[in-house]
Amino acid sequence: MFQGWGLLRLISSAMPAGANWVTNLVIITFWTAGAMFMLWLGEQISERGIGNGTSLMIFAGIILSLPNTVEMLVQGFRDGNIAWWSLVLVFMIFIAVTWLIVYFTTAQRRIPVQHMRRMVGTKMMGGQTSYLPFPVNSVGVIPIIFAVALVGIPGQLGLMFGGQEGIGYYLQRIGQFLMPALTFPEGIVGIVLYTALIFFFSYFWTAIQYNVEDISNNLKRGNSYIPGVRPGKQTKEFLDGVISRVTIVGALFIAFVAIIQYLAPSFTGVPSRYVSVIGGTSLLIMVSVALETMRQIEANLLMKQYGQ
Repeated sequence: MFQGWGLLRLISSAMPAGANWVTNLVIITFWTAGAMFMLWLGEQISERGIGNGTSLMIFAGIILSLPNTVEMLVQGFRDGNIAWWSLVLVFMIFIAVTWLIVYFTTAQRRIPVQHMRRMVGTKMMGGQTSYLPFPVNSVGVIPIIFAVALVGIPGQLGLMFGGQEGIGYYLQRIGQFLMPALTFPEGIVGIVLYTALIFFFSYFWTAIQYNVEDISNNLKRGNSYIPGVRPGKQTKEFLDGVISRVTIVGALFIAFVAIIQYLAPSFTGVPSRYVSVIGGTSLLIMVSVALETMRQIEANLLMKQYGQ
């Protein structure tokens, strides 16, 4: 049934040639132990540092891979495999996508909230205006991770069953249809399905994060309201519509960033292994974690100033 011990077939390229099953078992055990140690280390950074421990470690891994990517691009140019204009185009796309990620990551839809005036003892309190901020990209890279996991399942199963014949061959063919690319019809079907999955998981994750009914009830209990919108059911419907529209924009942005890494090789003429950092989860995680870490450092410094 499964050929090559199932999942071991997928990681056999990282195993020593001619190693017996005991050596492979020891290697897998150390891999597992290393992964658990990295998770523990990430938790320690989150608890004793500035937060985002696991994300910071992933961020560090992506940063460490950048010099190797640049070296590969330069070496490809020296060998004549990459044209000079392709290098310029890759650099321009990298800068443009980075700017786009920064712009959408920091973008917010602010809804004004009016607080009613009320008497507290002998003083009149309230009457001020604040905002309800809804980030455009509130889901981060979660939709991309889920979408990639689902899209890659048929291809992984095809490798496990052996992709030369039988069910493994058909699973491999299904996997080719699910991978985004500028090829017809396989790649186009993959782009459409990939985008649809990103939209679905964006709405799914947003629905988990925001409970508009609770937000509406909290505003009502706090004697606050949105100008031009009645408290209660109308506020709930208004917030639901705003979040839905913001999620559409955020999902379009995430889908574009996720797909650009699959389309960039066709536009630039550079093999995909050189331009993997242009889009997708790598660049999105790198920029998002950097911005979030900067915000947390500024917040900690501000708290220390107030503490003094």
